[in-house]
Amino acid sequence: MTIRDYIGRRVAIGYGLAFVGFGLILVLSFANSDGPEHSAFFGLAFIPFFVAIAYMNLGIRCPRCKGNLAITPAIYPTFSKKHRFNYCPYCGVAVDETL
Repeated sequence: MTIRDYIGRRVAIGYGLAFVGFGLILVLSFANSDGPEHSAFFGLAFIPFFVAIAYMNLGIRCPRCKGNLAITPAIYPTFSKKHRFNYCPYCGVAVDETL
């Protein structure tokens, strides 16, 4: 497994958690249209979404130097060639090296 694969997997987990949280918000907003008795569940639906945001900002780190890669193009989807990065901006390790 390369460092790029490791980071890509962490980014995929973050995006997946954000989509699950957003889906829960949508489902519960349609279910909550009949009255305020489901409002506690609606508040709980925001938790996975906020956890995903925090994870994407704090949990994407270089496995070598533990530098925060959330401010770099690492959090963009890996299929985008325009936003692909080739090294860690903190330690300079190539992201195509093996762990």
